Amino acid sequence: MLFLFPGRRDLRAIQQTGLREPPAGTIFAELGETDSAFTVISPDGWLPLERRETQLLALAYAALTDLTGARDEPFEASGNLTLPGGVRGRYRVRLAPPDPDADRFVPVFGIARDDLFEGESTLSMVNLGWADYEVLRQRARLCAKAQEPFQDPGNEFPLVVLSSSRDLAHEAARKLQRAEPVGITFSEKEGVLTMILAGLQDNYLLTEFDSDREQVMLWWHKVTTDSGGYAIVITDNTPEGSGRWDPATVEAVFEFGRQTSR
Repeated sequence: MLFLFPGRRDLRAIQQTGLREPPAGTIFAELGETDSAFTVISPDGWLPLERRETQLLALAYAALTDLTGARDEPFEASGNLTLPGGVRGRYRVRLAPPDPDADRFVPVFGIARDDLFEGESTLSMVNLGWADYEVLRQRARLCAKAQEPFQDPGNEFPLVVLSSSRDLAHEAARKLQRAEPVGITFSEKEGVLTMILAGLQDNYLLTEFDSDREQVMLWWHKVTTDSGGYAIVITDNTPEGSGRWDPATVEAVFEFGRQTSR
């Protein structure tokens, strides 16, 4: 698949603006063994490519072909391409520099499912002592650890806790395992903030915030700046406001992010 975005914004810049879908003018190409699709997004939805979009797509493929043949740094390529009708097109392409924070970026395109729990559930954002978190992680029936193993951050560890009945929690853990989650992201529309768990196979809407949206974003800012690592815990017990939290069953723990400090 290939996305061509208008202007100079990349996927990360588009996501940071809070857009729920690519901007108008975005070209999408999907190549398959038996079927392919070429469309452009417009105010009226996705439409077939017209002549100009087809020319831009041809130039993009020519640039990518040149780029893959480059062997020396800094991996730049340029050239000309004769398009149908004798039109000459020029292209120049270069690889963006590596982004050390790329694994914190969670791109989401598509519709977030709202059926993670088929019944009553509670979402809590809490900070738990590292020793207590390690106990939860060891007791979890399913533990998807971060690519870089987490260590004691020296302060409390942030968690998003999804709690419901034991049967519902078990089913939610199975759904998220199949979704192959990559992290939490947020979207905003008409003053309502939504928390989404994005995955390689499926995206799930976790909850919505209205009046307390500012507190949520302050909490999330602290998560991403203090340590960078966090986890989602699925259990049959809701954390209490005070005292030690000791749920009877921990269905799953999913770890995300990369710690920035120890």
